[in-house]
Amino acid sequence: GVGICAQAFTVGDCQPNSVEIAIADPEVNGGKFEPNSAQRRLLTKGEMFHVPPGNIYRIENHSRKVACTLYWTIIKPFKRRSEE
Repeated sequence: GVGICAQAFTVGDCQPNSVEIAIADPEVNGGKFEPNSAQRRLLTKGEMFHVPPGNIYRIENHSRKVACTLYWTIIKPFKRRSEE
């Protein structure tokens, strides 16, 4: 899972509708990725998506001809100085 961080992705390049994001509920299957209950979406160049904190995900390029480029950012919560 992604823990307390969110993750943001941008699809830089790929074959149209070939990159699949699947996000699963960590409460199902003991915290392991459960493909049958995952929410899925096919993506194309220029699209963005995020994985909320506490989730489990899988990204797959279904193209056999075109490589996929993803740009990825981890969004970590910050502590205020009063919390340190």
